[in-house]
Amino acid sequence: MRVRVTKQKAARGGFTLIELLVVISIIATLAALILPGVQNAREAARRTQCLNNMRNINTAIATYTTSNRGNLPPLVGGVDLNSLQTGTGGADQRFAPWTYHLLPFLDQQGLYDRLQDTTLGTQSADTLASTVIEVFNCPDNPAEESPGNLTYVANAGYMLGDTWGGIPAPVAPGGVGQGNAQHIVGAIDFPESADDGRAMHATGAFWPSDSPDSGSALNPSGLRTTVDGISRGDGTTQTLLLSENLNTRPYNTTTNQGGWTSDMVGDIAFTVAVSGSAGVANDNSTNGGVGSSGGGETRALIIGDPLDLDNSGGEGLRDSAINANLGTAVNGTSPRPSSLHPNIVNVMYADGHGGTLNQNIDASVYVRLVSQNGNRFGQGILSDSDF
Repeated sequence: MRVRVTKQKAARGGFTLIELLVVISIIATLAALILPGVQNAREAARRTQCLNNMRNINTAIATYTTSNRGNLPPLVGGVDLNSLQTGTGGADQRFAPWTYHLLPFLDQQGLYDRLQDTTLGTQSADTLASTVIEVFNCPDNPAEESPGNLTYVANAGYMLGDTWGGIPAPVAPGGVGQGNAQHIVGAIDFPESADDGRAMHATGAFWPSDSPDSGSALNPSGLRTTVDGISRGDGTTQTLLLSENLNTRPYNTTTNQGGWTSDMVGDIAFTVAVSGSAGVANDNSTNGGVGSSGGGETRALIIGDPLDLDNSGGEGLRDSAINANLGTAVNGTSPRPSSLHPNIVNVMYADGHGGTLNQNIDASVYVRLVSQNGNRFGQGILSDSDF
């Protein structure tokens, strides 16, 4: 008689506690090695997308200049935004910012036309001004999807410290009907003489322009910046056009301000604060002042030595350094470059190339990049290795 013997399979044991802990530690180690690399790759992609957006804006600027005899878009002016005429300052004081002038060259001709039309149809002015335009925003900006938000700001030169970080003020010069706004530029009021005008115009790249319906002169001297003019000055490779700022304001339907339709400094521009108050010209001996006592072509644009843009020395220059007060700055009152890219901001130059500026850049180099004709007014010559 044959007896069948059945082999029983041995019971399969589970992981021991030690084995489980070893596996978990291996997984944790791999995650610690891989995740930072993934995060760095994502940040690099966002930084690249940000720079690509700025290049698209710069292409629109170049197209605008070609169509406007080489002139850059006005910082504000040229056109009144009739549909937003209930904004601060009254019905006749709503000036179009530089961003608005670029809309036809960013595939937004319809939006450009509607914002000048007082018969808007089914869409309100608030709806139009709240439009989110992707190319105007850095993907690293937490407010990129906020109504009408604008990350990228224009180079408006030097601005007097007593108005730089105050209550948001329109970019028109004092006395034109929108408060005591002081657009920039040097320690001298809007040009009281031809020499003053030339010294002021040596800083920044974007300037106001008269508006046809406002009845106010934003720029009595008619000064505008051209790419050819920058080339003849400090050079297009050494003059900033655009930067980032996380502390602009989204569009507010109550005040009709903020966003890419705003006409206020803190929303659309970056500037360097210089000491002084409206109507007061500080000579070069005042730390942080802009020299104005020499007259003519000797008028200096040398700002203090040593130069302090973060106000650590108490000179009253406000915090106009790159990424100053990054976590505490009040939106609309901090017109300096800032971003969440680690330790840098993306920038565009007048020749069309983009790059980055380190937040620890030498302040004297940075203020020379902000000026477009500073060499003629006493500023030192930059070399490519300086930045």
